[in-house]
Amino acid sequence: MTFTEVVSEIIEDVVEEFDFEEPSVAHIVPKDDIMNGYINGVPVLALCGTRFIPTRDPNKFPLCQGCKERLGEFL
Repeated sequence: MTFTEVVSEIIEDVVEEFDFEEPSVAHIVPKDDIMNGYINGVPVLALCGTRFIPTRDPNKFPLCQGCKERLGEFL
């Protein structure tokens, strides 16, 4: 099995685990993680605990209340 086939198989397994709903809020995610998510299509973990694959412009959505509350705990 080639490297590309192995990676493709892993990605397919990961993609099957996620429910691709249209986003309704913008989540707070560490900068390096969000860039990796956009570039490589890998799931990221938001402060509120939501795991998702970033695909949309977060500036078009209101900020997630759970992420906002967790951020307040750190400040």
